[in-house]
Amino acid sequence: MVKVDPTAPTSEEHQSGAVTKLRYMKFREEQSSTSLLSFRIEAIQFPHTTSIMDVKTAKTESQVGEILDKFIPCREIKILLLERLKQIKNKLEKSEFFMQHEVRVPC
Repeated sequence: MVKVDPTAPTSEEHQSGAVTKLRYMKFREEQSSTSLLSFRIEAIQFPHTTSIMDVKTAKTESQVGEILDKFIPCREIKILLLERLKQIKNKLEKSEFFMQHEVRVPC
């Protein structure tokens, strides 16, 4: 948190040298596209290169769009992917099960 924004922690958090997990997670959401777009890109790896890690601070729709343009340069594929994601979103919004359960992804 301090590496990203040294002014983000409160004086109490600075003194204790720690923040709660909930506080850190909220901070991460504010620093990324999570609060605006409900997702964030943590990292991208292109073939024969190292991971690009600075993408996790992309906040706006246009910033995320620029990243996706590099990752998926083909317009037709982007359109198909967007349509599929919209279908999945619609199904999940109508799912009683999904609305009543937390989804956890194993690391």
